[in-house]
Amino acid sequence: MSEEQSRSLAHDAWVPKLPASGHGYIIINAKSNAEAIETRSKIGSARRNANGNLLHKSAIGLAQKGAAQQREIVMRLTTAATAGFRVSRFERMRLNLLPTMKMRSEWIDATMLRDFETEGTDAHRLCTIDDGWVERFGRDILISFKNAPTRERLTLELNLWGTAVGFKFGRIFIRFLPRKNEEREKPRLLFGSKEENLQTLVTERHLKFGIDFGSGYSVGLFVDQRENRSYVRKIAPKRLLNCFAYTCSFSVAATSVGAKTVNVDLSKKSLARGRENFSLNSLPSNDHQFIADDVFAVLPRLARKGEKFDAIILDPPTFSRSRRGKAFHVEHDFEKLLLLALELTERDGCILLSTNCSTLREHALEVMARYCLKAARRAGKFHRQPPLPDFSPNMGASSTWLCLR
Repeated sequence: MSEEQSRSLAHDAWVPKLPASGHGYIIINAKSNAEAIETRSKIGSARRNANGNLLHKSAIGLAQKGAAQQREIVMRLTTAATAGFRVSRFERMRLNLLPTMKMRSEWIDATMLRDFETEGTDAHRLCTIDDGWVERFGRDILISFKNAPTRERLTLELNLWGTAVGFKFGRIFIRFLPRKNEEREKPRLLFGSKEENLQTLVTERHLKFGIDFGSGYSVGLFVDQRENRSYVRKIAPKRLLNCFAYTCSFSVAATSVGAKTVNVDLSKKSLARGRENFSLNSLPSNDHQFIADDVFAVLPRLARKGEKFDAIILDPPTFSRSRRGKAFHVEHDFEKLLLLALELTERDGCILLSTNCSTLREHALEVMARYCLKAARRAGKFHRQPPLPDFSPNMGASSTWLCLR
């Protein structure tokens, strides 16, 4: 992206480079007594039919709705010479486009954005579509995409959404979503200063967490676990075992309400960031354990010591490999993991079962858990947190709480 395009994206609207096919762009002017808004949006696949009418697949516009205000919408189509449209024809068109100018439903609205701000949360999802999504981390934006058209669409719509709801973002990072884990790469800076620190801070219901756009594929906080972290604060466990702890966000939530935690993860670097999250919230980490080892090796050791926990977090990766080369596949190994966890759970304890594996939805997790309860001769019930308002249905991690009795 050129410097001129970057400035345009930060202020008015970014128009991608005109493709060779000669597709055009709309300029929409919305005027009222006290405001003048100008934005641009792309018309995809613009062409004429046999009758000379304009055909298009989609036109994304922007207009701010004001009660009892009269707005004038004037459309101007600018195209490459090969498109063959007469600009003057569209200059004469006067259309009432307000009903069609609403931001697409995939994006959160201004009310939800204010609700997040009110509750002390500035890390959450902004938009979800089939092949990508947009997340907010403070004033920074992360666009995750599976293909180039999705990246371009989300980048353009982000600016339109920001203008519509009055959100001024800082940097924009983009991240490709590969099919294979080994193809994962860290986010790339699309817009913003390269000199600015890649590490930043976010808050979730007033708890602080460190974010690092340069540390790897994941930036430090999984926003789809927000409600589960809130449930940890609600049940206020005395002792929490955090398996696959990553940056220890669940442990921070538990410690904020008085818990002692044991954090297990293969990555020493992730656990070090977990300690930093404790410090960010003025929580001492001296009485907490950070174990850089394989969960399947640690859990039996804890059981032999007679350790018990009021809450256990099981949010494993879909696939991983231990230092000894042993592979973990969540579809095949989650059952074994839960059986080990049940040996460590207090009578009235709770276990979070969570995964991003598309074949293990909540119902499948509960079927597996019922089998494990029977095998372990334990009894329990299930609890699900409310759906995340910033996520589309069936998006994000599948989660259920197994509450023993």
